[in-house]
Amino acid sequence: MTIPKDILAVARQVRRWCLKKNGVSKNMCSVSSRRLYDRLRKKGYRPKFVSGFFCGSGERYYHCWVRVLGYILDVTADQFGGMPAIMWGKSSQLKGRYEE
Repeated sequence: MTIPKDILAVARQVRRWCLKKNGVSKNMCSVSSRRLYDRLRKKGYRPKFVSGFFCGSGERYYHCWVRVLGYILDVTADQFGGMPAIMWGKSSQLKGRYEE
């Protein structure tokens, strides 16, 4: 499933806010995901704020993201290198990178 246009618009808006506030996405996962959660609720979605771990390069990093429509939506994924600025995908497609 491709990310719905209205969800993508909200994700981009939150991402721009994050970069304006901090300059980079690193260490902004919690506040950005909370803001994303709030914006999606206002749009009528039923998102879930998730705190867990991002796994990569043999390491586990504490991380926050949003789950909506059964998909992971992460607007700060790029802080881990080699990841897109906005991550959208099913857990099964992301090869164990996100652990709740």
